This record gives sequence, structure tokens and C-alpha cells, in this order.
Amino acid sequence: MSDLQKELQGLHEEEQSDLAASLKEINDLANEAYAAKQDASAAEQKAKDFKNKLSALMETAGVDKISAEDCTVSGKMKASASVPKDLVGKVDLFKYISEIDLLGRLSDMERIENALLDIANYCPTLFAMLTINATSFNSWYAKEQQAEIEKGNVDFKLPFINTYEYYSVGFRKKAGK
Repeated sequence: MSDLQKELQGLHEEEQSDLAASLKEINDLANEAYAAKQDASAAEQKAKDFKNKLSALMETAGVDKISAEDCTVSGKMKASASVPKDLVGKVDLFKYISEIDLLGRLSDMERIENALLDIANYCPTLFAMLTINATSFNSWYAKEQQAEIEKGNVDFKLPFINTYEYYSVGFRKKAGK
């Protein structure tokens, strides 16, 4: 006996008919929603694959802009930095940021360092969940890097932060399309 049949037992005939229709509608809608989600995921993956292939071709050809029939595509190298995932790297990053914000006030830095170490040691799960917004982090890191370059430190790199470059493309729809 199916779940639907079990639920329908004991109900009056009219109520059984209404409930069966409602449950069938819910079931059909659930299947349609799932199929639409699968279609959207497949379309997103296809678009991502096209974008990756286009990025690779434009980068290899040394082309930074192309005007297609329906759109203009621009490409450029972008730098990105990853927030450390390990505890030591996170502590080092938070200490570095604290040092900048506190402008070298030693007693405050020592207090913050001790607090960070306490959190890392006594609440490792909480510390592992502490995150920084990736966009904000990349923006902050780019500013730090630029400031160091302006000071003459062209090889600026924080050892606890992984950086990488990638070729990024953007699309602009042509007017009237």
C-alpha cells in the first residue's frame, strides 16, 4: 500500500478525492520544479564552460576586447587572494590586520593577539567558522598591495595569503539587441 493510499484511508469519499488531487498537484509541481532546477544548473554549467573557453582563447591570442554581433566582450587579468583556511594562517592574518588598524600600539596588539590565540585554542570550531567576505578581502588586499608598491616594495606578498591571477571576461549587450 502506497503512502498516498495510507493517507486516504478513513477519509470520506469527497475528502479523499480532494486530497488525492492536492497531493497529485504537489507531486507534479515538485517534479516540475526539480526538472527546472536541473535545467538551470545545466545551462549555468554550459555558460561557464563557454566563458572559460572564451577566456582561454582571448588570453592566448592576446585579445582584450572583441565585438561580436550581439555583444562586446572584454577581458583582462585579475588578481585574487584567498583567506587562509588553517588556524595559524588565520591568526597571522587577523594579527596583521590588527597591527595596521592599531597603528602599532603595542599593548593593544598584544591584547588582540592573546584574544585571537585564546579563541583559536579554546574555541577552534568557532575560530574555524570565522570568515571574511571574499570581495571585501580582495579589495583590501589589492589596496595593501598598491600601497606597498607605491612605497617601493614591488614584491609585496604576505606569506600566509595565497594569491593567484586569472583572465576574466565580461559581456556587454549591444544596443538594440
